[in-house]
Amino acid sequence: MRNGLNFNHLECFLSVAKTLNFSASAKELKIAQPAISKQIKSLEEFFQQQLFNRSKHQVTLTPFGKKLLTELSPLYNELCIRVEKTLDEASSLKGEVNIGCLQEIGEKVISPLLSKVKGKYPDLSFNLHLLKGDQINSLLKEGQLSFGIVAKEIIQENMRCYKVLDEEIVLVTAKTTRTTKDEDYKDLPFVAYRRDDPLLMNFLKIHNPKGQFSRINLEFIVNSHKAMVDILQDHPFYAVLPKLSVERELKEGRLKVIKSKPLKSSLYLIHLEQEYLDPKVDVVIKEIRKLLK
Repeated sequence: MRNGLNFNHLECFLSVAKTLNFSASAKELKIAQPAISKQIKSLEEFFQQQLFNRSKHQVTLTPFGKKLLTELSPLYNELCIRVEKTLDEASSLKGEVNIGCLQEIGEKVISPLLSKVKGKYPDLSFNLHLLKGDQINSLLKEGQLSFGIVAKEIIQENMRCYKVLDEEIVLVTAKTTRTTKDEDYKDLPFVAYRRDDPLLMNFLKIHNPKGQFSRINLEFIVNSHKAMVDILQDHPFYAVLPKLSVERELKEGRLKVIKSKPLKSSLYLIHLEQEYLDPKVDVVIKEIRKLLK
């Protein structure tokens, strides 16, 4: 098939075939009349056939022009309908939104928020993946996630990052654990998320800026806040955790907060930089940011 046929050719041809007037078609399509003539000439060159008979006072279709009109008109109309349908679907707030989130914040905060968004936009469906921060970043780049919630600000090319929440970080222990005001924090028996638990290390640095922490008493290491909370209720250990992760246990009196200097940790929403963000994703991001204010 010869190259060079495009949508503009068809649009101009069908308009002139309907109006049989180049000036009227130029007005209908909101383009200059010479541009209409150029498109028709290009289309005739493509088919190597005359499409219109032109005289000073009249424009008529040639036999080939009539045949082309019969063949192309229903196809063009169907194409327009499908394009409109695609545009409507692209701009409609329906379909699946894939979200990557850290486990604890996903269970405690994001899942309840998405439930509220679902109530407002019932045609949306959500797939919430509870993952680690580096997994969220990787899956976003691969296009498998719509956006993610992470605990570390990410400054990368083609990535947008917004701070959405400041979490209060607290030192907690079992309600039954005996405590004194004179306890040295670094000597306490700790449950940690990992050996270099960032929340624990930041907490200790705030309370002892010049201290060395090579001999922290780590009684238990487990990479789950939920598991840490379970261990705290069975042993006289301590942990530094987001208050959101222990809200229920504090309310029910199973854990208690040890008064200390305030510490906060930030959460960030990240998504790929795009000139035209998927409307449903854009709406969900705006709703999440609004609800977290």
